[in-house]
Amino acid sequence: MRKLLTILLALALVLGMTGALAQEPVQLLIWEAEGPELDFIKEAAAKFTELNPHITFEFAGVSHTDAVQKLELDGPTGLGADVFAAPHDKLGQIVVGQLALPLNDGAAGTLKEAFMPAAQAAVTYDGVPYGYPTAIETYALFYNKDLIPEAPKTWEEIVEFAKTFNDVANNKFAMVWEVSAPYYNYIFMSAYGADLFGPEGTDQERHDINSEAAVKGLSYFQSLREAMLPVKAEDLSGSFCNGAFTETKTAAMFITGPWSIDGVVKAGVNRREVHVNDLFSLVTVGCYDSLFHIPDGVIDSKNSGELKEGRLKYRVRTSAETKVRGKAYCVHRVELNVV
Repeated sequence: MRKLLTILLALALVLGMTGALAQEPVQLLIWEAEGPELDFIKEAAAKFTELNPHITFEFAGVSHTDAVQKLELDGPTGLGADVFAAPHDKLGQIVVGQLALPLNDGAAGTLKEAFMPAAQAAVTYDGVPYGYPTAIETYALFYNKDLIPEAPKTWEEIVEFAKTFNDVANNKFAMVWEVSAPYYNYIFMSAYGADLFGPEGTDQERHDINSEAAVKGLSYFQSLREAMLPVKAEDLSGSFCNGAFTETKTAAMFITGPWSIDGVVKAGVNRREVHVNDLFSLVTVGCYDSLFHIPDGVIDSKNSGELKEGRLKYRVRTSAETKVRGKAYCVHRVELNVV
């Protein structure tokens, strides 16, 4: 899943640990995705080690979508990470597989104080928080101002624009997006009031897939194929949509997320981004990445030093600021205690 706005301050929350015990050497292994995420956590860890020289870190580039499965395989052999990042939709699997420790009361209190409710919910299972949010984001509408000077305010406006702009033979379309991805298309159901699995998304008896609101929303979504995007769903891949907007520039608008910004900028698209919620007055759904601590039997005993039973317990003590690449991030110092 793609991972509203990016929040990285929590990354330092996990790394800001001060030794509460004797200053014995401790080395922790962190799994994080290659790229800016890993670059940042390395810089944050370096700041931490300056304050706590007895604690050092190893890093491995592991994608968020692969981390949980890798931990299930590597953990029992003693090769798993001490801290790892994963999408919030993996939390159920993490908890059932006993791959993460719940936060203690102090850390849970800080989570509640520092993050918006939606971010807290992303790392909470059955009322128990298991990690710290590190990124909160959703999709947006990108539009090429050379092709459409003003952003439309409704889907009806887009349909009208498509009538004069589209040229199917030349793959020229008013708007493109991965129409087969529920991540993007949930807006059509939520706009009509279909809350999948209830308002909190936890009611297994109320999936609402075939509710009147969901049927109405998806029927409207279905009508858009003939009205503005007459292409088979399997052909509207991410690469096709991205290429149409950034390379051939035959798509005037593109629903995507912040992960596409770098490519759009490098392609020289005269673009602008508009939040989907503001543009269409539709409810959006975000995707969250999180950092988790791992429990007994998963921590690599070699990397855990002399920590009894390999268990880590965290309690927030103080907070400070650090600067990474000229930006200030909140650093929460956390005591490292042995159970």
